[in-house]
Amino acid sequence: MQQISNIQYTFNTGPKNFYNAPLEYETDSFHNFMVFVIDNFDQDRGVDWSENQSLNYIKAQIDNSLAFGWKPEDIIIATNFEFEHNGVKTVLFENQSKFSQFFCKQESILELWEKGILHKPIWYHDVDAFQNDHFGFPKFDGDWAQCPYVGNDGNNQEWNCGVVFYKPSGMDILQYLAEVERTEAYGKCDEVITRNFIRLNPQYNHRTAVINSTYNMGMTGLATRYKLSHKPIKTLHFHPDNPDQYAKVVEGKNEMGISLVSDTLKQTLDKYF
Repeated sequence: MQQISNIQYTFNTGPKNFYNAPLEYETDSFHNFMVFVIDNFDQDRGVDWSENQSLNYIKAQIDNSLAFGWKPEDIIIATNFEFEHNGVKTVLFENQSKFSQFFCKQESILELWEKGILHKPIWYHDVDAFQNDHFGFPKFDGDWAQCPYVGNDGNNQEWNCGVVFYKPSGMDILQYLAEVERTEAYGKCDEVITRNFIRLNPQYNHRTAVINSTYNMGMTGLATRYKLSHKPIKTLHFHPDNPDQYAKVVEGKNEMGISLVSDTLKQTLDKYF
């Protein structure tokens, strides 16, 4: 399998740009999906995730999701360990990548889809990406959608894989991506591989969409992302146990001078962080 050059293709057919489109929702019936594997991947992250810290994030995610009205059966957390909290049990998956913790996302979705555990549209988000407001499954052309990394100039269109919306019709793209990753020939970062093999690939890019950063408000270029995002912010992606990030996002010690956190999420954060 040959790597696709970053400059070989142009976006003449895609991805579809829904960044500035009004927020419209396709359905209220979709999965709230996360994956977290406790293994020896700390060196990949550059972060020491202890077991207690990991479980704290998972409990916070469960409680926050329930507070926003999610049914326990629609909150699906794929892991390599058994855990239960407030009526939500983690789901064990077998095809865990030993090469990169980032690849566990694609492997777990494909496995749980084949088993029928996942069976409708999927909102994937990292365990440090917290719902901040009510929303449905976004309406967009194509089979999956992601938010860009917005740089300080507002023009950086790199995809952020911390939040992804998958339609059932996009499983073949995910299968192709997983096959590329399994070669272990293109590095450990799924964002780079997704860019090279999906975003820049005319076979698939017209089936993908770029959506507004309100669904993945992270720390890089915070002020620019906030300015360009639809409000209220739907998902906040940060580490609440990091004092600097907590101060910027929760306490409003940022360029805008405002807290970004909703009352519902704040109650969860107060409990766990």
